Amino acid sequence: MKALILASRQRYERYMPDNEFVKNTEKIYIPFNQTEDEIIKAAEAAGALDAEVIFADAIGRVGRALISRMPNLKIIQSEGVGYNGIDVAAAKERGIFVCNNKGVNADSVAEQTILLMLGLLRRVVVFDGRVREGLQIQTKEEMMLGGIRDLSECTVGLIGFGDIAKAVALKLKPFGCRVVYFTRHPLSAADEAYYGANYVPLDELLHDADIVSLHLPVTESTVNIVNADFIGKMKKTAYLINTARG
Repeated sequence: MKALILASRQRYERYMPDNEFVKNTEKIYIPFNQTEDEIIKAAEAAGALDAEVIFADAIGRVGRALISRMPNLKIIQSEGVGYNGIDVAAAKERGIFVCNNKGVNADSVAEQTILLMLGLLRRVVVFDGRVREGLQIQTKEEMMLGGIRDLSECTVGLIGFGDIAKAVALKLKPFGCRVVYFTRHPLSAADEAYYGANYVPLDELLHDADIVSLHLPVTESTVNIVNADFIGKMKKTAYLINTARG
């Protein structure tokens, strides 16, 4: 079998399992951060257009033109969760499977999300700079006078409630904050109790939340969801966190 890998060779070689299937697969690496025409030319020069498999970086693009030049292609595998860079319609026309790694990084992104929440509440970046400038005493006084808000005092609003948002909700439980969420398909009462989150309409979430956290895929309905109207419905003191795609 032959595989065209549109991603970092060093990363793949580090994590690739040592088994017979991998050893018997011819692997051709081409950088993904090029135009589609450049990728096609590079693949042609490397003899990769007859590959049966494409492994693609999650933020890379596999377009119709490339797909149409690969007569033996059977599967396109995104190495991450996102697959919006893959022309799914073109693949479907040819009966080519498109796969992703659903939930593969949910815990990591959830931890990053909570890190950002705590960092914003504690103004970590600003105060780190102040301390490095020797202004730690002034910074302490400013924090004491301005007050420090704990996460436990906040309402956290999660927009989208897939694998990552669910992981965020579970990790927020020990902090004791109120968690609300908005999604097209609300959970059952039992699941809401498990995750410690309650469904509310989007406008209510934006009105109530001290921290708004986006956990949405890139689709026609979510592109540009954050606009002037969206922000205008948020508290003036609220924080907006985007660890979603796009």
